[in-house]
Amino acid sequence: MCGRGGQPETLARLMRMALDGYDPAVIRQGWQPYTDKHFAGCRTFAELIPAVDELMATFGESTQRVLLRITLGMVLTPDHIAGFAFRLVNAGLIPRVQDYAQYAAFITRLCLVYICGITKELLRAGEHDVADMQYLFYAPWCHVFGSNDKLHRTLWPAVARHAKAFFMWGDDLKKDLTARAELRARDRDRVVGRVPIRLPGSVVNAACDYCNKVRP
Repeated sequence: MCGRGGQPETLARLMRMALDGYDPAVIRQGWQPYTDKHFAGCRTFAELIPAVDELMATFGESTQRVLLRITLGMVLTPDHIAGFAFRLVNAGLIPRVQDYAQYAAFITRLCLVYICGITKELLRAGEHDVADMQYLFYAPWCHVFGSNDKLHRTLWPAVARHAKAFFMWGDDLKKDLTARAELRARDRDRVVGRVPIRLPGSVVNAACDYCNKVRP
C-alpha cells in the first residue's frame, strides 16, 4: 500500500506491474492515493489527459522527484544510472523529467493516463491492455499509425499531443484499400502512379496530406 499521495518506489513497482503482470484491482488500490491527490477534479477522460500533461510540465521539485523515480522504475533503470540522474537533480540540472529524457517521459505520461484512467474508472480495463499499450510506445517514430484496437483509439488523444503521427482506424483503412483494389481491377490505368488517387472520404489520402504537411 502507498502512503499519502503514494510512495514513488511503490508507484514505480505498480507501474511495472501494468506491463509485466496485469491485475487491475491491485493497480487501482496502489494508485488510488496518487490519483486522488493529483486528479480528483478530473471527471472525464478528456479532462484527465491535459491534467497529466500539466503535472508532467510543472517545475515543482517534489513532484518532479516523484515523477523521476516513477520513470526510472518504469524503464528498469540500473541503480548507478538512477543515482547519477538524482545527482543531476540535486545539482539543479534536471528541473523536469520531460526535459531530461523525453521518450521515457512520453512512456510515463501515457502510462499515467492509462493507470489513473482505470483507477478513476474513466477507462475499462481489458485483459490485452498490457500488450496493446506497448504498441503505442512506438508512436513517436511513426508517420502513420493504423490500428483496429479500441484502446489505441481511446488513448490516441494522449499520444497525439506528443507524437506527430496520423491515426488510421483499421476498419476505415480496410474499406479504403478494398475500394482501391476494386478500382484497380476495373481500371488499372486509373490508379497507376506513386501518389494514391483521390477518393471521397479516403483515409489514405488524409494520411498522405497529413504527412506532406508535417514533413520537414
